[in-house]
Amino acid sequence: MIATAPKAQQVDRLQRTVGTLPVVHLEAAEPPPAPAWIEVTGMVERPGRLDLDDLRAMGDRFMIADHHCIWGWSKPRCRWRGVMLGTVLDHVGVLPGARYATVRCHHSEYASCMELADARGGMLAWGLDGAPVPAAHGGPLRFQNPEWLWGYKGVKWAGAVVVGDEPTPGFWEQLVGDAEGRVPQPVLDQFGYWKRSRR
Repeated sequence: MIATAPKAQQVDRLQRTVGTLPVVHLEAAEPPPAPAWIEVTGMVERPGRLDLDDLRAMGDRFMIADHHCIWGWSKPRCRWRGVMLGTVLDHVGVLPGARYATVRCHHSEYASCMELADARGGMLAWGLDGAPVPAAHGGPLRFQNPEWLWGYKGVKWAGAVVVGDEPTPGFWEQLVGDAEGRVPQPVLDQFGYWKRSRR
């Protein structure tokens, strides 16, 4: 039985801190192993498929970010390794008029839609805390959302990025009732986001 997710606008408390990143799957049963490539299509100049070698060649960097779950917990300072989605979007060339990027799962219609500016702040990650991203956390390639968005904006087993001019809310965005998915300022303040982001 699938539980009803909390409404994002009802979050008025601080998060509890967890020591490890929990595994949460409400959207689907555990999927089979995912292939290690991503298809970029839509309003781009050079659509196509990029495998892990292609992505690593674009930039192998680290993103240290807090992961905030709408269910009331946060895992501070996750250390993701991958390529920023903004770098990938620059590589394929976003066409004028595009406003949104939708990241989709390999195995299902599960997706997350963001404004381009937010999507650029996320990462296509193949590493987590010094090891490959485990399959249970979306490996071999996961879209890790920027830390100012709720964790449901991320996509495990990422397989496609579609750039467009209209929003297409995905599974969690419809279930939670908050398409933007912005973490409330008190939660960001709790974990020192504003202080770190202004350095």
